[in-house]
Amino acid sequence: MTDKIFELTTRYNDEQAKHRTFLLSAAGACIGFSVFQADGLKLHWTLFFYVFACMCWLSSFYYGINLVTTVNSLLAYNIRNLKDLKRMRAAQEAEDAASVQALREHINEKAVGADGLSRQALIYEKAQYWLLLIGGATFILWKLLQITYDA
Repeated sequence: MTDKIFELTTRYNDEQAKHRTFLLSAAGACIGFSVFQADGLKLHWTLFFYVFACMCWLSSFYYGINLVTTVNSLLAYNIRNLKDLKRMRAAQEAEDAASVQALREHINEKAVGADGLSRQALIYEKAQYWLLLIGGATFILWKLLQITYDA
């Protein structure tokens, strides 16, 4: 059963990493496309939507980078936590109560930091996703307005 849980966890993490990378790449591509579209633009009130879309995509890219960094920090935390648990098991087998208690307190203190990182990662993930979508919708609106006012 443990092998299946490990396999599912590994597959889930791999898929999440692909998803994060895809959204980060999409935001980068949108930024590049918007720079290409800026060629020859004239100052007009509809440009507000263009700038807003670009800012959303830049923000999405920023949050995506922060998400990757936060997830990497969480993975490093989990690796350190597993090493601490291994040391705690060794101390339990050696019946060293003081070491077990010290390690238990150490792990509990670090758990508070991991909870904060998890919440932060969730915020970054949602911001990355929604800013990419909002930027896309705003860019489409800008293009429609541009077509309407140029026609």
